[in-house]
Amino acid sequence: MGYADDGRLAPAIDQLRSLAQQQAGVFSRHQARDCGVSSKAVGRRVDQGHWIAYGGALVRPGTPDTDLARAWAGVLAAGPGAVVTGPLACRLRGLPLEPFDQGARNGRTEWRSDARGVMGCDLMLILPADRHVVAPGARIVRTDVPIAHVSQVSGLPVATVTRALVDALRYLPRPAAVGLLDRAVQRRWMTADTLVAWAEYLSGKKGAPQLRGLAQRARLGAHSEAERLAVRLVRRADIAGLVVDHHVLVDGHLVARLDLAFPASRVAVEIDGMAYHSDAQRFQYDRTRQNLLVSLGWTVLRFTWRDLEDRPGYVVATIRGAL
Repeated sequence: MGYADDGRLAPAIDQLRSLAQQQAGVFSRHQARDCGVSSKAVGRRVDQGHWIAYGGALVRPGTPDTDLARAWAGVLAAGPGAVVTGPLACRLRGLPLEPFDQGARNGRTEWRSDARGVMGCDLMLILPADRHVVAPGARIVRTDVPIAHVSQVSGLPVATVTRALVDALRYLPRPAAVGLLDRAVQRRWMTADTLVAWAEYLSGKKGAPQLRGLAQRARLGAHSEAERLAVRLVRRADIAGLVVDHHVLVDGHLVARLDLAFPASRVAVEIDGMAYHSDAQRFQYDRTRQNLLVSLGWTVLRFTWRDLEDRPGYVVATIRGAL
């Protein structure tokens, strides 16, 4: 196809605009050339602000910065065979995850709801092992992926929910991966057994050690380890009166066992592990038990894995305040 000169770009631009509308407003330089816009003309339009570079692709000014647009930008930049995976793929599949921003505050890794335009760890692309391309703003995972792990979302090849979660868990920084696993198990997006099977399936692959560790935590609930960590925090803070595995008795009958307790002050410290609230029966039991403790004059403090690992100061301060 011959390239249109600058005086005859209107038909090509209209064709490209129609194509972009099918792709969340995003198009590639290659598609622009296929529509009849020369590389030189593309460069001029970018320089003049008619088009804006966006994650390895192009958009018109005012194009909404959406998950779908970011996914299209990554796939168009990476080329044929690219599959969207990771946190952004989870959101495209309907899971309520916030964009992931690495190093947002004080070098820590956090989930943020205001991280517009963030790609990095948020957008991951699977590419065939023999493909070596760069997709600005995306993490490339080079591996062969079975067809069963992929299906279309708005015209894009996107990993299934389980595959997207697994990829996120093995490639995200560990604190974020632990938080995501906790949420995934609690909301039944994934079971511990499923994660164990995936850890075995991906054994020897990049990110497998982290996935294997997470799978072990999910299977065991990580409860005893969480208790040990909580005890260390309390003792390092020099808070006296702690009793582990305290039995609450009423008229000589056992009515509750507490993970950690300060009996003299009637303060109970409960650790919510990976499987916390994973079924209705457990949820109901915990609520009935907590109401009973409150009626007996106990203050019940609940902490999660992320509290213990990421916010130890908050845990210590909360316990001190209750005492």
